Amino acid sequence: MTFILASQSPSRFALLTRLGIPFDAHPANIDETPIVRERPTLYVMRMAREKAEKVSEQFSDQPILAADTIVAVGTRILRKAESEQEVHDQLRLISGRRHRVYTALALRMPSGAYYTRLCVTHVAVKILEPQEIAFFIQSGEWRNVAVYRIEGIMGMYIRMIRGLSSTVQGLPLWDVYALLKGHGLWKNPSSVALTAGELPSLLSA
Repeated sequence: MTFILASQSPSRFALLTRLGIPFDAHPANIDETPIVRERPTLYVMRMAREKAEKVSEQFSDQPILAADTIVAVGTRILRKAESEQEVHDQLRLISGRRHRVYTALALRMPSGAYYTRLCVTHVAVKILEPQEIAFFIQSGEWRNVAVYRIEGIMGMYIRMIRGLSSTVQGLPLWDVYALLKGHGLWKNPSSVALTAGELPSLLSA
């Protein structure tokens, strides 16, 4: 049975596509405003579930996989920046310190049952110089993402990662695999355009 990825994220789409798993993608347009004093873990889990619920309004008879990713410094949630000043402030906040990246997964089955997972990766960023912040802002990589993309310019400034790098990319591959396989949705690809050894490296990212 083909499942639906409730996302329009190019990173999530690319990760699943490279794994050769058949799926359809449909974005979930929901209100992503945090509740006052909502903790990062509760917020990201709520967002993933609400995305799955939204897409199920159109595709209630198909399994739906939704994900949400946030960057958090302590209990402060760093939302997608809407201006250069906002991303500048966010970079100043994570500069020279550790932060957490949370990705929540929600799998909704046609029966209406939900299965969820919460993944966290700890990231340490070097002390960012003004020209490094300016370079990142000018690149535009911050648009429509949770602060940064690990596979982009920010990768040069990250000095430590503890956890799955794919969590930071927005789709923790081990947990996706476990969810799909555990509920009968994983099918070994019969023909996938991968070079030898590439699939194991993806699953362990």
